Amino acid sequence: MINSDLRQRALLVKLNTKRFGISKKDKTATMDAADANNANVSSMSVVKQIIPKKNPAYNALDSYMSKMTNAFRKLTGEWDGEWRIVSGQGFGAVNEFVDNIKMEIERLKEDLRKAMPQILADAPRDHVGLGKMYDAADYPEIDVIIDAFQVVFDSDIIPERSNNLMIGLDDARIEKLVTEANAKDVQRTKDLNAHTHGRVSEALSGMIESLDTFGDEIDNSKRTRTFRDTLVSNMADVADVLKGLNIGGDPALDKLADDITAKLTKVDAPALRGAKVKGDNRTPEMIDKDASDLRKKVSGRAKELVNDLEGVFGIAS
Repeated sequence: MINSDLRQRALLVKLNTKRFGISKKDKTATMDAADANNANVSSMSVVKQIIPKKNPAYNALDSYMSKMTNAFRKLTGEWDGEWRIVSGQGFGAVNEFVDNIKMEIERLKEDLRKAMPQILADAPRDHVGLGKMYDAADYPEIDVIIDAFQVVFDSDIIPERSNNLMIGLDDARIEKLVTEANAKDVQRTKDLNAHTHGRVSEALSGMIESLDTFGDEIDNSKRTRTFRDTLVSNMADVADVLKGLNIGGDPALDKLADDITAKLTKVDAPALRGAKVKGDNRTPEMIDKDASDLRKKVSGRAKELVNDLEGVFGIAS
């Protein structure tokens, strides 16, 4: 059964973030605004930010937590509600990722802690803070505010579907439940494979386009197309994700990931752009030609990998 195979090859993971709530409804201001506009007070709400969202220390912490939540979703596959899935070989990378973001969040929390005295001092001030909307009761101790920012990571094995675990149900009902659960796993696996194929295909196609159109003029703007070093470094992430989402343990997928690493991540991005480096005695014309040849070579490798990708996923080229 597929569930038995999954239990041996994959794990469930989830990542939740918690924050201190900076938005508070101001009942007095809401009633005042309703009266001033002849509005029904139940039809409106005045909400204040007791910590300015644009405060650099708060914004850095809040933005980082959101960014890392999205990054976690890219490392893992959608599965069941909050639970996401990762292959056994990808679990170590997920653990390392979580450990790293926890350390960075602790650093950013300390930055916010240092900024809080000034934030609290500004809060009651007219035009700078909340003015008449300030209420000291909205603010707990600084430690309470800082400690509210948390990252909670959980992992679990995939639940076993067995007739022996369902006491009190008749055999027909048990069989139906197990069959339905396994069917859901089959569909989730298909959806995950489609998602994985789409992500890798998009990344490879993006690299090919960037290489093939380098130097082209952009919409008669006299600006030309270029790319950043991340064009190459991102392919290493793609290879890692491919292995992390290989919950079926397909050797062909692992080989494809290894090929992406070997063929696309070892090249020097500045060399692809034809950047001149200190000590390079080639003429500008030679540098441009070598860079053009290298782009064609790497683009060709990427196109071959697209064909390999389609073959692995059983999609006709």
